[in-house]
Amino acid sequence: MGLAALSPGDLTGDDGQTKLNPGLKGPAWVGMGIHPGMQCLGLARQAGYAHGGLSPVSPVVWHPIHNPAHRRKSYNPGMNDTKVVTRFAPSPTGSLHIGSARTALLNWAFARRLGGKFLLRIEDTDKARSTDAATRGILEDLKWLGIIWDEGPGLNPPAGDVKAGQIGERGPYFQSQRDEIYKGYLRKLIDMGRAYPDGDAYRFKMPKTAITVDDLVLGAVTIQAENLEDFIIFKGAAGGGGPTFHFANVVDDAEMGVTHVLRAQEHLMNTPKHVAMFDALGIGRPKYAHMPLIFNPDGSKMSKRDKAKAARKAAGEWVKQKNGDAKGLWEYVGEVFKTRSTQGSPEGQSLGLEDVQGFLEKKTDANEIAVPIARALGVTLPEIDVNDFRQSGYLQEVLLNYVALLGWSPGNNVERFDLEYLKREFDLERLGKSNAKFDRAKLLAFNAETIQKLPAEVFAEKLRGHLAAYHPTELAKLGGNFGAFCGAYQLRSRTLSEPMQLGRFFFVEDEQIQFDAKAVEKVLKKDGGKGLAVLREILPELKAAARWEAGELHQLIERVAGGGSSEGGDLRSPAKQEGLHPHPALSLREGEGTAARGAPGGSGGASGGSGGASGGSGGASGGGGGGGRGLGDIAQPLRVAMTGTTVSPAIHDTLAILGKEATIKRIERCLSMIAEA
Repeated sequence: MGLAALSPGDLTGDDGQTKLNPGLKGPAWVGMGIHPGMQCLGLARQAGYAHGGLSPVSPVVWHPIHNPAHRRKSYNPGMNDTKVVTRFAPSPTGSLHIGSARTALLNWAFARRLGGKFLLRIEDTDKARSTDAATRGILEDLKWLGIIWDEGPGLNPPAGDVKAGQIGERGPYFQSQRDEIYKGYLRKLIDMGRAYPDGDAYRFKMPKTAITVDDLVLGAVTIQAENLEDFIIFKGAAGGGGPTFHFANVVDDAEMGVTHVLRAQEHLMNTPKHVAMFDALGIGRPKYAHMPLIFNPDGSKMSKRDKAKAARKAAGEWVKQKNGDAKGLWEYVGEVFKTRSTQGSPEGQSLGLEDVQGFLEKKTDANEIAVPIARALGVTLPEIDVNDFRQSGYLQEVLLNYVALLGWSPGNNVERFDLEYLKREFDLERLGKSNAKFDRAKLLAFNAETIQKLPAEVFAEKLRGHLAAYHPTELAKLGGNFGAFCGAYQLRSRTLSEPMQLGRFFFVEDEQIQFDAKAVEKVLKKDGGKGLAVLREILPELKAAARWEAGELHQLIERVAGGGSSEGGDLRSPAKQEGLHPHPALSLREGEGTAARGAPGGSGGASGGSGGASGGSGGASGGGGGGGRGLGDIAQPLRVAMTGTTVSPAIHDTLAILGKEATIKRIERCLSMIAEA
């Protein structure tokens, strides 16, 4: 029952006397006017805070506003025993943002280190925007990260009821199920003269004295009395009814025994309101630690809207180039989804004209609109949510490691660690005060290094799981060649998605291979069509091959080359190819393409790694081999026929993974198309 449905009897005591004082009139609520993206200290000063300095953390000092004799000292058990209780309280209105994941991780680590409890609470009071799907997404992302809660929603709720199976004795852990608890606290505040009606809503009456928050990261922060405005704590019918974030947050922290609140600095502006309510209720305040904000390298705050901004920019450029409008863009996106299979696109995705129009006019930043527009325009959106990083193929352990470093440092130049290390070493003293920078290039380097150091069987297990989740059709197509595919791409991949990007030619239809004009001229047509002649020569040999395995194909290609030695040649295992850097991705800049990734020495790379076009060992211009013909003279024409380019894994692995039928079809198609041209 929302506030609008409360009858006078709901707010009367046992003696029948009303708990409302209709004569109380509060000032109109005015926000503090603090922009969450501002630096914390400047933010505090603008709001009338007096900061106690940015010195090392000192013990918390309580500043009760009311007479201590009126405080209920035993009300919050979490404040009077030694067990630490932290919580993570997301709003299920969208996916789990990477900043929220940082908050959850550090609350979890703090509780684990001190032998306390970590609670998960779902703040779903925004009934219009909260969804069960978002709740499930948050639960799944936390479990994938390994951040497991002691109390909260069920770890594996049934499909039909996300609120079923809750664990813990302090629930329910969904705010939408706690209405009666909030109404009880509202009655207490009304009875005390600290809450009053404003229309059909209720406001909390702030004190007339300054409030100091002793923050465990920032030190003492004081807000002056003139900046303490009364604010809504219970909404009326026009606002949907029920408690506001501020009120429900305080009540739940009190009821659930939360001892420490670790959250981002953007919430610092809310903390005076919260501690004022704790003080009014006579409940000991939890200890607060406000962590640095997370910013993009360009200095902008890392926001859920970043994906929409990138998609809108691309959409605006498209409209400008085409001299079009929202309708033209809408029609184009629709046509793309009809005629092209867009990797990872939602099934049955359809956009309305009004969706596209509103998106261009900045009326909405919904990812449901931004993502398909970006995919249709070929734009890669920045990863913002945990699920974005999962789909992009980042390893769980790497993402956790990097996220922990956003504002916290273990010291001693340590950067690489696991959850066990974090659980053992995390402390508040090493939390920074300044903004943290989310460096995607560094995260990518971390991921590449980790992937390339994994034991082959572990990489195969992780890649299989990733493909099963996001590329099941391609995984099925690999069949028994999955192991060879793993071996071909582990040392070339920075993420678990890159094998699919680098090896895309394995999965497209044979007729979809597009031939690069430069590769055709240099490899197939040069010297009177020498490359085409090689394809004609090897085609019957491949058709006659009885066993289609990498080793047999290796020998077949050597035989066609004239018995040439494989020393330094293209046909060896990718891990042994000459010039292949053990961690090639670490030298790459973010956004470099396939050709650049091949350059450090990947098979067929432009700068002449094994089989490279510029003539490394076994390259097109030379290499060992009887009859004056090198292995590259055979491998490169085959590469162009198989991929349309000069880049692929070792050619015998490439042919083995493709299979005999596709190999022969692609050679015949290449000969037909190029010869006719």
